[in-house]
Amino acid sequence: MEVKCIKSDIQGATELSIHVNTDEEKVRIFPFCDLHIGAPQGECEYQKLKASINYVVKNPNHYIFLLGDMTDCAQKMPWKNRGPNVYMESMNPTMQIKKLRELLREAVKKDKVLLMTSGNHEDWNMELTGIDIIKIFAEDVLNVPYASPNGCLVELNVNKTQKYLIYLAHSPGGSPKTPAGAATKMVQFAQNVYADAYMCGHTHRKMTDEFARNVRRKELKSRWGYGGNWLKWWGSYAQKFGLMPCPAGVTRFEFFADKHDVHVEI
Repeated sequence: MEVKCIKSDIQGATELSIHVNTDEEKVRIFPFCDLHIGAPQGECEYQKLKASINYVVKNPNHYIFLLGDMTDCAQKMPWKNRGPNVYMESMNPTMQIKKLRELLREAVKKDKVLLMTSGNHEDWNMELTGIDIIKIFAEDVLNVPYASPNGCLVELNVNKTQKYLIYLAHSPGGSPKTPAGAATKMVQFAQNVYADAYMCGHTHRKMTDEFARNVRRKELKSRWGYGGNWLKWWGSYAQKFGLMPCPAGVTRFEFFADKHDVHVEI
């Protein structure tokens, strides 16, 4: 397995090249996002999350993308927002990062983590201090590429026979509150950059759809999917904002080695 930065800017990597080999018919990528480690006591589904990470670690040809909101890193928000609040956190930011490192230790040892990007929760820390803690954590602690939160294009090469383009970011833009709104935002996210697969988090949903573009009568198929979340709904800010409950879990992308095809499972 090889991960290489093709092009980068001040925000981090904007293009990455990943090479993986497999003896099986496909490789699987799990876009873990919205872990919210350090959320108020009992809200993060940490044991379920740990079990899912361990599943990837134990299985060959299974890999991880980390797509933001790894930590809760809440700021002091205006009362009218009734959102995440620094005084309600179960861990301070340093403890959250240590817990995240502990969670990912075996996955990193076995080269399962292919890239990492930040989410809006980590961006709050950047806005307040000017320190991009996820960029530092990815590059200097985990030694994995930091993908630009503005959008990163990944070239995934499987067995040097199949090449896939993946376009990803933490958020497709905005904060859609309904399944229809989330689907609309993902379609807008996908319309400006061609890829075989699109991955985002932020909405806390596990959703997917398939569509195609016709170029000179040739049909080019694409799949998109939201990565899911690990935050309980009852008692959380999701309940306070009136968002629909979204069960914890992660979406699975499958990239075939013997043919050019992408499947997504929820």
